[in-house]
Amino acid sequence: MRSSAASRSAASTACSQASTSSATAWPELRQIVELDGWQGHRTRTAFREDRARDRRLRVAGYSVTRLTWNQLDDEPGAVASDLRSLLLGIEK
Repeated sequence: MRSSAASRSAASTACSQASTSSATAWPELRQIVELDGWQGHRTRTAFREDRARDRRLRVAGYSVTRLTWNQLDDEPGAVASDLRSLLLGIEK
């Protein structure tokens, strides 16, 4: 089992990496929302790195929600409602 300090370090690193992409973090809620698109995932390496970052964040106690640009464009109301529920801890 990882120590608390190691988990915080992994989360800090992963959050920093996420912040260089289209991601937003709410550290106090341990939530990260990442906006994915084909541009950023054209290679197996990029896909694999995202999964590794997600795994490190999960180990550190974070939840990662991935959205596509199409979802944001096609159903902004539903995305907003879902994110509001997620961030406020409301079950639908």
